[in-house]
Amino acid sequence: MGGALSAERQANWRKKFSQAWTDTFKQVKFPGAGLVFDYAVALDRPNEVVAWADRVPAYAPVGEVPFHSMVVPTVDNARLTALTDLLVRKDHPVMLVGGAGTGKTTLLREYLRAQEDRRAATLNLNFYTDAAALQRQLEQAIDKRSGKTYGPVGGARLVYFVDDMNMPFVEEYGTQTPIALLRQYMDYKSWFDRADPTLKKSIQDVSFLAAMNHKAGSFSVNPRLQRHFVTLGAQPPSEEDLRLVFGQVLRHHLAPFPPAVQRLCDNVVEASVLMLAAVAQKHLPSAVRFHYVFTMRDLGAVFQGVLNASEHHVTTPPKLCKLWMHECSRVFCDRLVTPQEAARCQDLLYDCAKRFLDEETSELAADQAAVEGGGRDAPAE
Repeated sequence: MGGALSAERQANWRKKFSQAWTDTFKQVKFPGAGLVFDYAVALDRPNEVVAWADRVPAYAPVGEVPFHSMVVPTVDNARLTALTDLLVRKDHPVMLVGGAGTGKTTLLREYLRAQEDRRAATLNLNFYTDAAALQRQLEQAIDKRSGKTYGPVGGARLVYFVDDMNMPFVEEYGTQTPIALLRQYMDYKSWFDRADPTLKKSIQDVSFLAAMNHKAGSFSVNPRLQRHFVTLGAQPPSEEDLRLVFGQVLRHHLAPFPPAVQRLCDNVVEASVLMLAAVAQKHLPSAVRFHYVFTMRDLGAVFQGVLNASEHHVTTPPKLCKLWMHECSRVFCDRLVTPQEAARCQDLLYDCAKRFLDEETSELAADQAAVEGGGRDAPAE
């Protein structure tokens, strides 16, 4: 209950739900800070709650892994992972709904990777996926057991992860054939063979996870399918979460660097979070600038570039600052349409750098202007 609510600009539905809950269930005492979503029921102690923050595991770097595969535990993904695991083990389908950059796919893939008693198969839907293509993917992970009964190979249990569930083409009368096939399985635990329509295959020992972006594709899923899923909302990370995630990643990377460079870690993270918030606030999406959507992915792109730095080359704080400013320019400013907007973005970048990296960036201003060809002060065209 309340798992799919979000905190929008216009209304914070999570806060309203939290207030209604505490007013109704007064026998359960919640701490004054935070919302009911920040606490879990203490199963061993009736009418008591514990903070999800106390259940967040420590970040443990695993050697050299691709940046996009890094997972830093936060309150949000610890909460969603725990609820997903509880539901999957009871064979309840789970759907994560959230905008771009909320970590839906990464969270579910990481959860499935950690499962030792279940196999997993990922199905990526797109605009061109039809029922026949989806059925071929579904049947690749199962085998005939006996008669008309089919199930995962080796008698194990299987979890299908259907990503971008709402992306398939919507036909003239509002139908989506892949969604209809999934709905048929959910209702009848079976589907028909494509070559022999008289053969009805009974599918056993499989369950489903799904993810969708409610601001893309068809924007929704047929209610006849969605009713089978427990829907949970993947929230955009808060600024505190961003500081936690990128702070731990950058701190680990800078460990072999000179101490003077290491001391800049928190300042670089703070400047990056401020830059993302400032750009997202100043450059809102529109019909013409529909790509003006700045999320955690953009911040990740900045740090992905910074993490390419070597301790043999970035030996002083000004060099780290110069690298950071370059990455911000490429990620944020290069996405803007007009020279005037790009110039304003550069101004925002210099403001953020001056606020958190003032001593290190003062000597870089002239160099940066020369590299950019004086773009900040270029006349309007």
